Amino acid sequence: MNALTGLAAIPWFTLGPWPIGPITIQGFGLMVAIGVILAYHLLGIRAERFGLSADTAQGLTLYMLIAGFLGSHFFDLLFYQPEVIFKNPRKLFEFGSSLSSYGGILGAMIGMVIWRWRNVSQPMMAYLDLDAFVLPVGWFFGRVGCAVVHDHPGDPSDFPLAIVFPDGIARHDLGLYEAMWWIVIVSIFFALHKAKGNLFQRRPGFFLALLPILYTPVRFGLDFMRKSAEEGGDARYLGLTPGQYASIAFFAFGVVLMARWAKRLTPQMPELTPKMPEPTPQTPRSTPQTSKPTPQTPRPTPQTQLPGEDTPQGGGQGNTRPSSNKKQRKNN
Repeated sequence: MNALTGLAAIPWFTLGPWPIGPITIQGFGLMVAIGVILAYHLLGIRAERFGLSADTAQGLTLYMLIAGFLGSHFFDLLFYQPEVIFKNPRKLFEFGSSLSSYGGILGAMIGMVIWRWRNVSQPMMAYLDLDAFVLPVGWFFGRVGCAVVHDHPGDPSDFPLAIVFPDGIARHDLGLYEAMWWIVIVSIFFALHKAKGNLFQRRPGFFLALLPILYTPVRFGLDFMRKSAEEGGDARYLGLTPGQYASIAFFAFGVVLMARWAKRLTPQMPELTPKMPEPTPQTPRSTPQTSKPTPQTPRPTPQTQLPGEDTPQGGGQGNTRPSSNKKQRKNN
């Protein structure tokens, strides 16, 4: 017995397959189907609770699911198994034979763009945030499907959660580890929704940003434990797997989204600009006009009559004589 098998806590196990008539149900496919159905149902409930259309939300998800499965298949063959395409190009059209999680994300983004082109008037960010919230539920069951068929073997290890593979060597089972991490992400999402649900309803986009921030660092670290390409594991490019390069890109994408969400959350302070005093309305000044003096006729100055004097005759200014002289001429 290999020294690494004695310390392994989990023996080899599988779930399925189950032949039912002409079809065979695989353990991986069953888990994926359960995850999709649960996430799809939860999406409708959450959309109605937030005052959005459940049909619209599920319609967007359907676009992303179909494009996601296609992208998952093509990405896996192109970046993880390019030699398969050179040997048999028809493998490109044998869907379901190989899948990649990051390829599924890229395909889902293409499906999102197509849906947006057909639904320009819909609040895109609100619906995407709904999808981001329920995605961990579906992804958890998908990784459980990986764990029950052990399609992500890692390096030999004496870790208590390592799986004893049929060759008798205990190895890391990365599907199992990632499924455990998705439980943590689901718990964080539901706890945040319970604490700040109203805030996330008013400001959608938080879960869309938080999802890659929480997932990608763990995925980046787990890929260092993957089986080497020489042992039939994932290909490396400059020492990193395609999944690790995708993890870097999606982590940066999440940080940018979170920064934009936080910026929209912070109230903008008004710019303090000096207020100019309003002009006081002024009465228009009248232009002083120079008027020519109107010639006035001089009034005669009244003369004071002394006692014993007669009033001048004719109002003129003739000589006046005393009345005593008049009486003397009259007597003569």
